[in-house]
Amino acid sequence: MSPEDLIQSVLEDERKRELLARAMQEAVRALDEQQVVGLARAFATGAIAEDPAAVDEAMIALEAIGQLGAPHWRLITVLLGSSRMTGLNRSIEEIASRFEKSWLREEIVQTDPGLLPAIDALIGRLAGLGLIVDTAIGTVDYRARWELTEFGKTCAAYMRLLGRNQAAT
Repeated sequence: MSPEDLIQSVLEDERKRELLARAMQEAVRALDEQQVVGLARAFATGAIAEDPAAVDEAMIALEAIGQLGAPHWRLITVLLGSSRMTGLNRSIEEIASRFEKSWLREEIVQTDPGLLPAIDALIGRLAGLGLIVDTAIGTVDYRARWELTEFGKTCAAYMRLLGRNQAAT
């Protein structure tokens, strides 16, 4: 799609015009260039989409990306890696596959100690935005284990974080 076609597509669709306005609003408030680029990727994805649900998802992604700062993205980068699976029997394939990307709070701060002072606030914000979920619900020891949702992975992809974290593996 050419830039002219993209502009025409946006101008002809009320939802896409709203998407553009939101993207511009969030970009003005953005604190760094990477965030602006992530917002642009989310906008472009929604702007070229034919499916209204994809436009809606891009709108929600714009809102989420706009609300997050560097510490949130550091936490997301940790969660992109494989967890240490503390306290779990890794030899049982079902457990290993279910919790490979699920992180205990203490595993997160061991990987990035700088997150410790605000870890609970960071987890709360990401969970509230639907970017992470506690996967330990229904387990015997119920220790909260945090994992990125599909939406969280989508936002990380917009921010080009996928594949960055090798420290936790």
